[in-house]
Amino acid sequence: LYSNLSKRVDLSGVNLIVSACLPLHPVKPNIMWQHLNTDEGAVQGLNDAEYVRGLDAIEFVSDWQRQKYLRVFNLPTEKCHVIRNAIEPIPPHTKPTGKIRLIYTSTPWRGLDRLIAAYRQLNRDDVELVVYSGTKIYGQAFHDQSGSQFQPLYDALKTLPNCTHYDFASNAEVRQALTEAHILAYPNTWEETSCLSAMEALSAGCKVVTTRNGALPETCGDWADYAELNDFVAALNAAIANY
Repeated sequence: LYSNLSKRVDLSGVNLIVSACLPLHPVKPNIMWQHLNTDEGAVQGLNDAEYVRGLDAIEFVSDWQRQKYLRVFNLPTEKCHVIRNAIEPIPPHTKPTGKIRLIYTSTPWRGLDRLIAAYRQLNRDDVELVVYSGTKIYGQAFHDQSGSQFQPLYDALKTLPNCTHYDFASNAEVRQALTEAHILAYPNTWEETSCLSAMEALSAGCKVVTTRNGALPETCGDWADYAELNDFVAALNAAIANY
């Protein structure tokens, strides 16, 4: 996040604090760019009134996130602003013909188990599934500590017909895969503060089928199909029929 922003904005005059409550700078303006939810351990420093007083501004990626932070941490409203998120647009392209390709491009704990169950219920020969999901993207230490708990999900993916799973891929590879997919199937069970996966899928011309968790409606607006988890299979079937 910091490296991408620094390519576009001169940050030399500020102390940009990305999400975690890192030390304040004694001279430079301290600006927090907050991406996490309120329950993350890295943000609990916002319970410290002195630390909050040292912040000149807190920038949020959605209004949903800002409102939740105001409730949970009782922050001064005049310091809290919404600047939203952004991606590099995906150039126009032609989608492949043949089978409708569903794609999932998020972490395994954000709804991959629900997608596996939904895909089994679809039971369609005219549909295939590509999954980009793993823990290696968060570094080797995180993968070594937490990766094994999701192995049953990866094993389940191997049993699904017409399904391909990639544990790790670069953002460039995922963006290319989105140009070859038709529907982002995202039965989200996680409170999203914003959703870059959905933004990239929409930019790539994919239909997005997801839930209303967190800031997903704010992220996707009227360009997504929303469904309750219990109705997700029906929503997928409708999206496939209307693609």
